Amino acid sequence: MKRLPSNSRSASTGGFTLIELLVVIAIIAILASILFPVFAKAREKARQTSCASNEKQIALANLQYIGDNDERVPMVDYFVYPGGVKQLVTWTIALQPYTKSWSVFRCPSDSSPLATKFTRFQGDTISFSDPNYLQAVNSSYAINADYMNPEPGCDQSTKTAFNDPASEAGEGHQGIPVPQSQMESPSETVFAVDAKPLFYDANTAWMYRYWTGAPATWLAPVACTSWSWGSHQGWDQAATAGSGSPGSYGVAGEEPGNTNTDRVSVRHTGGANVMFCDGHVKWMTPGNLAAGTNWNMGADRNNILILDFSKYLWSLTKSGNTDI
Repeated sequence: MKRLPSNSRSASTGGFTLIELLVVIAIIAILASILFPVFAKAREKARQTSCASNEKQIALANLQYIGDNDERVPMVDYFVYPGGVKQLVTWTIALQPYTKSWSVFRCPSDSSPLATKFTRFQGDTISFSDPNYLQAVNSSYAINADYMNPEPGCDQSTKTAFNDPASEAGEGHQGIPVPQSQMESPSETVFAVDAKPLFYDANTAWMYRYWTGAPATWLAPVACTSWSWGSHQGWDQAATAGSGSPGSYGVAGEEPGNTNTDRVSVRHTGGANVMFCDGHVKWMTPGNLAAGTNWNMGADRNNILILDFSKYLWSLTKSGNTDI
């Protein structure tokens, strides 16, 4: 007589044991801990590439602007008074007709909110309702203001832009836009860089995000006392992270800790995308950007000197003993 097959074996092998499940879960957790940072870095790299693409468009727009405006770069900012109403025009707004886009002035890695009101050092507050202008004035990028719009001899009248009335004389931020011919090496001269977000009080912010100072500023024959130019002051050493203090002219750091880079953001893996005056864009660390100076992360901003003009990327000149 034949015996029926037993089901005891199939019953004992019908599922995973608790130990086996725990091992599988542990493996998945280990793989996740390895892969998630990789995915995050890949996403940030994609945002950095997209940001660099924006900056490439802006840098090329600057060259077009120069060609249409007596070979000079745009003004950092100036005022117009249509119908007697004071309005601000920034270099980003001036370049918009050439970029054909407003969103190009915002970096995908820049998650800071758009401020609708901007308070100037002179005490007045300017408001914007146009969402397009908000993107441009809240620009993720800051122009090399010290050298693109210099004030030779600190002539305050050069701050008066176009049709400013007498009551506004001297309130424009910078001086005369430089001609391209004055740049000894456009491919080695910074035009603009990634910028930190602004310090906010509700919807109001200081409006100086769209320009930045250089690592070491001006060995000018005549020091400009209003901005301390000529005294070798460089990137601000004051803490700029958080919202408890405005730090440097109202700038709040989006990167952790104090980077000592004033308004220059290092949001892209410890570095910044940099636009050069010849139109190319390059990622650089703060040390790269401060080449030719004695700047370092803990340097005293009052004693930052230009040691080698041939390496100094911010100045128009790469030779001699002055950086005007």
